[in-house]
Amino acid sequence: MKVVLHCGMPKTGTSALQERLAAGRPALEAAGILYPLSPVISHNANFLMQGLVAAEDRPRYLVHSLKGRDGAALFDDWLAKIRARLARGGIDTLALSAENLWEITSPDPARRLRALLEDLGASRIEVVAYVRRPSDWYLSAAQQILRASHKVRRVRAIPYRAPIETMAAHVADPGAMRVFAFDRGAFPGGDILEHFRREALPQVPPEALAEGRQEVNATLSAEGMALLQDYRRQVLPRSNNRFTPDTSRYRRAIEMAEEAVGGERRPHLYPGIADRLDHDSPDLGWLRQVHGVTFAGIDYDRVGSGDEGAEWELRPISVEEICPVDPERRTRLLNLAIRELTETGGRKAGKRRRTKESPAAAGEGPGRDSGPGTEESGGAGNPADPSQEDGRDDGPGPAS
Repeated sequence: MKVVLHCGMPKTGTSALQERLAAGRPALEAAGILYPLSPVISHNANFLMQGLVAAEDRPRYLVHSLKGRDGAALFDDWLAKIRARLARGGIDTLALSAENLWEITSPDPARRLRALLEDLGASRIEVVAYVRRPSDWYLSAAQQILRASHKVRRVRAIPYRAPIETMAAHVADPGAMRVFAFDRGAFPGGDILEHFRREALPQVPPEALAEGRQEVNATLSAEGMALLQDYRRQVLPRSNNRFTPDTSRYRRAIEMAEEAVGGERRPHLYPGIADRLDHDSPDLGWLRQVHGVTFAGIDYDRVGSGDEGAEWELRPISVEEICPVDPERRTRLLNLAIRELTETGGRKAGKRRRTKESPAAAGEGPGRDSGPGTEESGGAGNPADPSQEDGRDDGPGPAS
């Protein structure tokens, strides 16, 4: 049996890929491919980490997702169900997607992973990874952190080499580690799933996986990011690394306001920050040399060699330090988001008609640019990505 293992990196369309693979399970099985659902975060295989690291080293979000259940027993039961399905026959490929495997940079857990897959019956293991341009990856990760924290992600070189080398050396068969640039413009129809199907699961007919969303996480503008940070800082200053229901409602209200206001929505890093990320991430040269992966717009003659520049770091404390923020647009977003929350009673923002901007809201009069004074509505949700945890802002976390 062949195993196709997708290991990240995070923030490369992983959620969209996983949800659509999960939705297409019947079509995959018809083609002889098993994409097993997990008892923890069902659409991906991040639960694999339960069997690869010591209990005290499990990602925090995984421990919270267990909700008090016995992780070891649940893991054994999950593997038993996979074995039972494989024993019934009709499957020649096991497909797994787990972006938190990107965190594995030492041999022991990687060897455990290979042993686990071989125990399931793997005769060949292929590993697939998507990597993203440093400045684009950073901005996407910074947005994710603001969903559960008021902190701005530290700016530092983005690591690629350690997780890829670990997977290539200890998990993948020789020559079976494949690395692709995450570039929607280069994907067929801009669709990562279609690219993944062609490269990793070519036996699946293209129409079989046509259903499902291509986008999962909406992008906020720099102004929307600033509003979300203000809310977390003023209302939930001690709840970093925690998703909360009220933050989700406010974020959806901002997304509705973004649609109404229009204009430039995609945030942009200040040129100096983007340039430093893109040219002082020394693993880029290794990616090009070893895997033939390059990113447009990068002058590879300027990329650091690896020794001098790898330890640099910037510690911004506000969105305004990393992205230009238009104060007028921010005020308009704030007012429309407040109206959205008011009209929905603060319960179902973003689940109704689109907010239409009134002439008054679109005007250029003065406005208060302070975050809303809403109270936290209830219990905290799941913890944020491991990359958001205090002291663990070193590399990509598993959220997408």
